[in-house]
Amino acid sequence: MTNITAGVQEEFNEQVQSVYRRTKGRLEGERELISQGDALLGQIESLAESPQEFQVYIGLAFHRRLLFEKKAMLERLIVSAPCPTTVLESLKTHKMVRVAASAKTAWDGLWDKQPQAMWDAVILNAREQIKAARAAEAATEETESDEDEADEDIDNDND
Repeated sequence: MTNITAGVQEEFNEQVQSVYRRTKGRLEGERELISQGDALLGQIESLAESPQEFQVYIGLAFHRRLLFEKKAMLERLIVSAPCPTTVLESLKTHKMVRVAASAKTAWDGLWDKQPQAMWDAVILNAREQIKAARAAEAATEETESDEDEADEDIDNDND
């Protein structure tokens, strides 16, 4: 079962977005998030001692360090609220998550000692990435729709 409430997810997303708002561009925001993540990874064992209290920070430690494959399968796993140990084995078996080398030691440590904290980090990051991908897709579709309308207007002007 997941401990990720809508409020926890919202706080995580807000933490990420606040970095982008404070920085001068996407690239600088990414660098800042990586720097924060590095600091949090250095504290991961102490954060994992109270995983319920530090869910957002554990999630931020792994932000942009987890690459998700088979997103539809992952979404189904999240919704089904499985046992963390079982689901983490499934993630490994189906190769649904790739972990950046910079986070591998922390990932392995949580995997063994705090599977619920690891699963929570996966959920927070997967939901945020899926939401961002959908927003980008919608923006692309809107831009294409606007371009199509502009093309139609030009065609009508030429009639």
